[in-house]
Amino acid sequence: MSVIILLLAMVCVCACGEKDYNIENQKNTTQIILNAEKHDEMSRVAISGDKNNGFVTRWEVGDRLGAIAMRDGGEPIGIALAAASVSDEGVATFTGTTDVIDTWSSPFIFYTYYPLVEDVPQVTPWSVAGEISSVQTMTAEGSYDPTAAWMVGQAVEMDLSGEDQQVEFTTRFRHLNCFVNLSCREVNNSAVSADDIVRSVRLQVEGETLSGAFTLDTRTGKFTFTDPCDEVCAELPTGMTLGGLSAWLVVNPFELGVDEVLVVEIVTDGYTISKRVSGIEMFFPEREVVTLNLGVDNSCRVTPNAPVERSVTYTVTGKTSVSSSGDVPEASVSEYKQQSYSQGYITTSYSVTLSLEGYDNCCITGISVNLKAKNSDKEAMYAIVIGGDTYYGVLNNSTWSNYSITDFNLAVLSFIPTIIGENETFNITLMGNTGNFYVKSFTIDYIVQ
Repeated sequence: MSVIILLLAMVCVCACGEKDYNIENQKNTTQIILNAEKHDEMSRVAISGDKNNGFVTRWEVGDRLGAIAMRDGGEPIGIALAAASVSDEGVATFTGTTDVIDTWSSPFIFYTYYPLVEDVPQVTPWSVAGEISSVQTMTAEGSYDPTAAWMVGQAVEMDLSGEDQQVEFTTRFRHLNCFVNLSCREVNNSAVSADDIVRSVRLQVEGETLSGAFTLDTRTGKFTFTDPCDEVCAELPTGMTLGGLSAWLVVNPFELGVDEVLVVEIVTDGYTISKRVSGIEMFFPEREVVTLNLGVDNSCRVTPNAPVERSVTYTVTGKTSVSSSGDVPEASVSEYKQQSYSQGYITTSYSVTLSLEGYDNCCITGISVNLKAKNSDKEAMYAIVIGGDTYYGVLNNSTWSNYSITDFNLAVLSFIPTIIGENETFNITLMGNTGNFYVKSFTIDYIVQ
């Protein structure tokens, strides 16, 4: 059995820490197992700490590493490694496969990089194609988009003869990006409030490369950009307020000259806040966290957002329950009731009702239901109680363009777009008029005022 033990020291966002890795390779098999030991609470996706005490990150299940195996006269071989588990002690086990193991007979040089984007890495000698996305997603507070943060490891040479042996060596990863943490120092502008919900943030410097597609040389850690972009936007997790803003963006390292302008943009539910920074030098170096603590005052440009239509779908999951998906208002509450014993079933005697609240100051612009008929040429009827008014209508072959007895299709309900008042509830009721139907879901289209 040929056993390879690879010891790696992981360089994190702001600090270095030792990480031990073991790669085990069995003769006549194609499996590679890599164990990564965690030190000092370090890893890659979730960030904790602050600018005074330092920032740390940690390994998570699902981390994916890539390796390029090279030998004299041979083609580059891409190897994918994924973290299958992380122990309580912080040891992450990475596994992957390759068809090269049984033929190893000369020294190989391994170039490693993170993250792995493709299931089967497409590589050229020493290089791999990748991207720092210009639109990044924070999935939770204290996290950055891991697909945008790139690292490379030091090259490692292994001399394998195909006999049972154990080879031990050490390498080190380093981050290639700069991490920007954007927060709000104060809110002193009458147009906005510290309680306003923030949707996204954006950094832009004309003439600089902050993101884009590139080719990465894994020997040097250098990017060659093929489609450079001068901005980075981060979409934030639901519920982050302007006063509690802590947005993370991953950027290509750059320097802001005194003649250049850094544009910082914060988009809330109602307004876009923009601030221009110029006349000073600022450095955004590799492997470091740069904190931008913005004061939202009268020097900021605050403009109302154009209305953005949003949509929520409530899917019937039981006789008294629905699940929601889409742009669900943070404070909204839904209640579903039906009279039949069969889920989502309506007849001339049995109705279903969806009641909604928490859409305060939203304009409801559209309501549709996803349903199918049990029999052809039958009618369902509906009632919408909203804004103190009640709207009635029927769904049949003429009013429901996708009328079907085999598939669920959307049917649009007619009413006048209505702004929901504070603490106001509205509801939709469906029942059979001349036949029976099955209801799968309700979709609500709305605009935040």
